[in-house]
Amino acid sequence: MGGQSTRMGSDKAFVEYRDQTLLNHCLRQLEAITSEVYLSVNADQFAALYEQYNCIQDRYPDKGPMGGILSALEALDEDLIVLAVDMPEVSYSMLERLVSNSSKVMAFQDEGGQWEPLPSFWPKTITSALSSCFLTGQLSLNGFLNTHGNPVISETDSDAFKNLNSPSDIS
Repeated sequence: MGGQSTRMGSDKAFVEYRDQTLLNHCLRQLEAITSEVYLSVNADQFAALYEQYNCIQDRYPDKGPMGGILSALEALDEDLIVLAVDMPEVSYSMLERLVSNSSKVMAFQDEGGQWEPLPSFWPKTITSALSSCFLTGQLSLNGFLNTHGNPVISETDSDAFKNLNSPSDIS
């Protein structure tokens, strides 16, 4: 959740989509897979949400999703299922497919080999490799997945990977 939501004009987590906030969509999806849900948040979001939710403040502000994932892996002693708050069409079955091999980074890939880095599964054991890439300035999730990712073939006709980035995407 730690992004700046510049194109949306307000924090995406609190944007209404199909009668509930994007945050609530995300929570519902994750709670179907796990009983422990944590929000990776920036400093402003932490101040607003820490009393209601399990929040992990991003230790690497403005470094994109990799910074949030690394912050969460460093803070927790467990594997992660990572889902972007702006992807309300991700299904339970998609998340379930990601956790089928709990010892490797798992992400969707289309038939052409293009990664869909979120949602994804990150085992705690990948923390060191992720930290090494991060410290050398390699912040691309796709780049990391090219080396460490294990593909789960995605459904080709699915809208599940669509990000809601601007008000015109909400319809």
